[in-house]
Amino acid sequence: MNRKEIIELSNFSIHYFKKLIANIPEELIYKKQSEGINSAGWIMGHLCAEATDIFKFYAPSKKLNYSWLPKFHNTAAPLQITTDLPSKKDMLLVFDDFYGVLQKIYLELPISELQKPCPGKILPNHLSTMGGSFHHHLTTHIFVHCGNLVVWKKMMQLPVEGY
Repeated sequence: MNRKEIIELSNFSIHYFKKLIANIPEELIYKKQSEGINSAGWIMGHLCAEATDIFKFYAPSKKLNYSWLPKFHNTAAPLQITTDLPSKKDMLLVFDDFYGVLQKIYLELPISELQKPCPGKILPNHLSTMGGSFHHHLTTHIFVHCGNLVVWKKMMQLPVEGY
């Protein structure tokens, strides 16, 4: 796949994600239905938090002044308290900002950077290059969590309203 196709898939995954989020009432955003199922709010926060992995390498000056971000990383403890967490609207603003930055970085990086080995603890076991890491963050990671949102919405008896 070329970069244009990856960006098209990224935009499609972002659009689908936003359609799934659109009809979730604010008062339900952090509601969990059962153990092992993350809330829509956690999924939104997680996508924002994990997007910052690439910023460490290619946008170290990116302002990440969000005290809530660490609560949504893969290694964070499950949410126990939902006060002082961002609203759906605020999180969507951060999501748009972060994924806009990711796409911009991806489009501007030389091929040699995308061919470098993927650092980190989780992804290098599955993705060998930074290009693979970008492709994952821009497409498959969002799609996986779209699937999680569909399950959560069905459990919450909310219309899915996706594709």
